[in-house]
Amino acid sequence: MIDMEKNVFEVPPSNYEIEEVKQKPSAIYWVFTMFGTAVGAGILYLPIQAGVSGIWPLMIISIFMFPVVYFSHKAIVDLLISNRLLRDYSGSINKHFGILFGFIINMFFFIAWFFCLTAYSIGLNENIGIYLEYLGITADNLARTTYLSFIILIILFGMIKYCRAILLKIMSALSMLLIILLFGISVYLIPHWNLNLFLVIPKVSDIIIHILLIIPLLVMSFVFFPAMSAMVIAYRRSYDVDQTSEKRLKRIVFHSTWLLLVFVLFFVFSCVLSVPQEAFQAALKQNINCLTLISMKFNEAGPLAGIGTLIGLAALITSFIGVFFAVSESSRHIIIIICRSWFKKKVDKNKVDNVVIIFLLLFLWGLTITNLSVIAIFSALVTPLVAFFLYVLPIVIFYIKPSLKMYRKPINIVVFCVGILLLFSFELGKLLGMLFK
Repeated sequence: MIDMEKNVFEVPPSNYEIEEVKQKPSAIYWVFTMFGTAVGAGILYLPIQAGVSGIWPLMIISIFMFPVVYFSHKAIVDLLISNRLLRDYSGSINKHFGILFGFIINMFFFIAWFFCLTAYSIGLNENIGIYLEYLGITADNLARTTYLSFIILIILFGMIKYCRAILLKIMSALSMLLIILLFGISVYLIPHWNLNLFLVIPKVSDIIIHILLIIPLLVMSFVFFPAMSAMVIAYRRSYDVDQTSEKRLKRIVFHSTWLLLVFVLFFVFSCVLSVPQEAFQAALKQNINCLTLISMKFNEAGPLAGIGTLIGLAALITSFIGVFFAVSESSRHIIIIICRSWFKKKVDKNKVDNVVIIFLLLFLWGLTITNLSVIAIFSALVTPLVAFFLYVLPIVIFYIKPSLKMYRKPINIVVFCVGILLLFSFELGKLLGMLFK
């Protein structure tokens, strides 16, 4: 879930001198901001892949998640705080590689979050179609038609265009409510855990294959660096005078990481231990999230009868709107730069906004009706791009810039290697799966 009021592509504070401010930022506020940024609808699909793969690959990879997530985000702090002026991520890339390369990076950022938006759109279409059929409102699954997705997108785009201010206020509260509800579901499922799953030990080759398939989605569930630029700038303005901002920032990253780790892994393990593997395999084919699956499993009694699907839909909607703000703002920013730099023309921002909305609506609709696998989109398209920005690019900068040699630490080499693995892990896992089948 992206910080909805923060455009990750803008660089407005990049050239401001550092100045001390009277009101100090709150560590607790920023910990929960990082937490809320990472927890989105993407984690609803993580238990599906984990459930198909089995409990042991998930167990093994969970052991290594804390250092991987912590040191990768810590590298972002190092990158941002190394600037004399206040620069966000984009501004830092522009500084080290130039404006042209920075523009290319922004383009890839846009592509990454656009595919993320596509995954949420497909998820909404599939889960709403199945839920309407489940309630008996429709005789068939309308997700198989072309018009349900169009209706969903028109409603969402209309809400975003005409009710933006209200949406931002509602979603801030709703995001925290969804986190509480997901935690409540995790606790509710404890009596349904099947601990016998730990007794089933798969072959080593199967464990390796499934680790490769799980790791992209698992890493995506711990990504909060899009909101870190604003945090670093706030702390540098407040604490750079007494040279404590770096220590405070890394402490926030540390606490955000373990909090996310406990929350996400508790949710995933609770889901995986409560639902048979065959049900996860069916959900993978149907493109539905784990809450819809759990809701159908507990459809006879209990608070999850139907409510789980509604919570899942709410999570998809909030994540869709949050990512949409970032995608629309970034695409507008890119169009304005192209028009001003290449065509030397002034731009009417209202016209650009209308073009962006039409473009996004048509492309999202076209991709939604193809019903691509949501898990495949996250694992094969979104995660590799995000991994490049989070795990690879900062470390490359540390090693090609002599002024940043103090950040050349062995752990950063490990972060870089994890990033390279993430670029290819999903496809490699599929390939090995076919070879050992």
